[in-house]
Amino acid sequence: MSERGYLPPGRWTEGRRFPIGMLPPTPTPHTYTVQGGDTLFSIARDLDIDVDALMAANGLTDPDRLSVGQVLTIPEVSESMSASPVSTTTPAPPTLTPPPSDSQAPRLEIRGVDGAGILDKETVRLLNTGGLAAMAGWTLDDGQGRVYRFPNGFTLYNRGAVSLHTQTGTDTAIDLYWGLSAAAWTSGKVMTLRDGSGEVQSTFTIP
Repeated sequence: MSERGYLPPGRWTEGRRFPIGMLPPTPTPHTYTVQGGDTLFSIARDLDIDVDALMAANGLTDPDRLSVGQVLTIPEVSESMSASPVSTTTPAPPTLTPPPSDSQAPRLEIRGVDGAGILDKETVRLLNTGGLAAMAGWTLDDGQGRVYRFPNGFTLYNRGAVSLHTQTGTDTAIDLYWGLSAAAWTSGKVMTLRDGSGEVQSTFTIP
């Protein structure tokens, strides 16, 4: 510290000197609450921030693990506020605008099946490349009488992805569970995804 009791160069904030024992004010962090169908990638895109920065700010190691209602700290907003000049006015919080594509019709695709024939590994991967999809009433069937019905309130946003597991488990924003006691998908089966009106949205043949 200098002889006059100020913080040395390198510890100043925006040209202001703070007396001994005083620190620059800590900004109030901005947060985002995870909604149904959200992914880290869609959240980072909508907020125009880097996915790695979002994961680091929240101590996340797996980008595919989110839960509805989980509160995320938005790093870029906090950092930009702490670096801004001291002002007598309080900046307004950022306005989150849904992507324009959410006004389009939903367009879901069956992207593939992992672990076919093995109950605890069997997973169907779905991706929405269109607008917002409210999936209450949607179904996925195996063409042989077994039908999965998507839960009420489940929604996929543009670029939102979800994994449907054959086994029993607890549904989250990115993982759904059919609750079967045996594997459902074998080579040659054709799975069909239908919307709430029964229209076919996507099909996939198990290789």
